[in-house]
Amino acid sequence: DIQVAAAATCGEEAAAQAVRLQLNVALIDLRLKWNLVEDEPSEANGLRLAMVLNQSPAAPAILVFAGCLEARWLLSLVDAGVRGCLAKDDDPALIVSAVRAAAAGMCVWTPAQLAILRSQSVDCLTQREREVLALVAQGCTNGEVAGRLGISVGAINKHVEHIFAKLHVH
Repeated sequence: DIQVAAAATCGEEAAAQAVRLQLNVALIDLRLKWNLVEDEPSEANGLRLAMVLNQSPAAPAILVFAGCLEARWLLSLVDAGVRGCLAKDDDPALIVSAVRAAAAGMCVWTPAQLAILRSQSVDCLTQREREVLALVAQGCTNGEVAGRLGISVGAINKHVEHIFAKLHVH
């Protein structure tokens, strides 16, 4: 149920192919050359490609591969519309699962990545929203969060909706 539609050698080529092929999911290396003239790959080019892809009319779900992801890139990747970040040495079954999840509209951030994001960007959240986010980052379902905090699942759903809006994530 997964087909590799294209492979690219640089960001410019990847952007052109993604638009032409109207991909469902794009897996991009965070560290890449923007064009074939550049001498060295850069993390900024992976971020740039994610932003370009996310601005296209039929934007694909974007997953990023990183050898070693620094915390400073996480918030920028979320802002660029990336749905998750995978390690280059992740198990192939995990990568396939992440592609399927992204194609279904889900995010695939790890609990550790969510914790970093939470620490970088929670100033805009209320105390209750921070509590909800902390439990969700630990892997709790909305029902489990509701039980732990002693409030309804409907209230949790509303808090999650507000968290997503404030943090600009889907």
